[in-house]
Amino acid sequence: MSPGSRQRTGVTLIELLVLMLVFACAVLGAMRGSQIGAAHGILGQAAGLVLGFVTGLLAGIAVPLVVILPLEVAGMAWRACQPARTACTCGRTGAGLDADALLARLPGGAAGPGERDVRERREKGLLDGARVALAARLGHPACREAAPAPADGELAAALRSGLPPRLTLAWACGCAARALPVLESEFHEDRTCREVWEAARAALDDPGAETVARLESGPLFWPHAYAGCRVTFRPIWDRVFRRLTRGDNAVDAIHTLRATASVYCVPEGLWRTYEAHTMSDGYDNPEDRLRWAQPATRAECVAESAALAAADPKAECAWQRVFLAHLILGWETWDRDRAAWRSRVMDEWVPRVRRELTRARFDIPAYVDRIPRELVPWEPRTS
Repeated sequence: MSPGSRQRTGVTLIELLVLMLVFACAVLGAMRGSQIGAAHGILGQAAGLVLGFVTGLLAGIAVPLVVILPLEVAGMAWRACQPARTACTCGRTGAGLDADALLARLPGGAAGPGERDVRERREKGLLDGARVALAARLGHPACREAAPAPADGELAAALRSGLPPRLTLAWACGCAARALPVLESEFHEDRTCREVWEAARAALDDPGAETVARLESGPLFWPHAYAGCRVTFRPIWDRVFRRLTRGDNAVDAIHTLRATASVYCVPEGLWRTYEAHTMSDGYDNPEDRLRWAQPATRAECVAESAALAAADPKAECAWQRVFLAHLILGWETWDRDRAAWRSRVMDEWVPRVRRELTRARFDIPAYVDRIPRELVPWEPRTS
């Protein structure tokens, strides 16, 4: 994964309306051209159809440009006139957060075992070769001789290689912890994001109803109006093109962390019934349900936003890979966490899917059979 690698796969409502307008104009133009050309025979009708379609297509493109372009230019001019630097107006300074202190509160800490410790644990049979090889591919300094330099895609592959989901959530918390001081230095009156991080960390110890209530207690979206005083500097082109600041990316990381922790506690998307002919209806397929029920999917999004919040995104990505390798080598409850996750999948979530998912646009029994294979990938498959 590299900064900016995540691509948008959908369209906005405005884009959809513009596409519908262009298509409607093209169809109406083709129909009108066909009617005019019908008096000149089949060839004339075909020529009128083509010319009408092209004319309608151009007209459909021109209409949004005439309406939207002036508004967009006016908005760009207004943003260019905004002050580049915003200063503190509240007079509250306070002590800044220490990211290392937050990392130290996570299971496994931030340092991880050293080279000598890794060798001793392997000799005692406490660390299998698969974990060492995985850490080596991520660039762990104590295992570099076991694998070539890490390449793009190694992080995503490692996250989906069968890691305990609790470890994945701890890694996401660690990535977000590095972004939280950046957020509070820009929005230094805001404390809601710190509460979100605390709730996500609490999910590592107790993914029960109380933790879920803490995760759901805050606003679904984080409006700037709730943040209070803001201190930042935005060059003119960043203001004109509405580029996110480091603090904005840190906000994205924290609130994506909340979604990651919520999925770890209760993956409601597995059994949710989507109403037909709505925007959510597009997620009513087994692939999306299973992909977003895995903490690794959103954890990767947390890491990307946290990297963009850093002063050097590439260096932050390298730190994230090594941090994950540290956790892989030093995770003491590997088997116990896997067993706990499997128990929740098989004893709680699969029965709930069978009980609550009664209507869908796919084969529900086949979907239920896929859940253990996708959410518990380390289990041996039986034919």
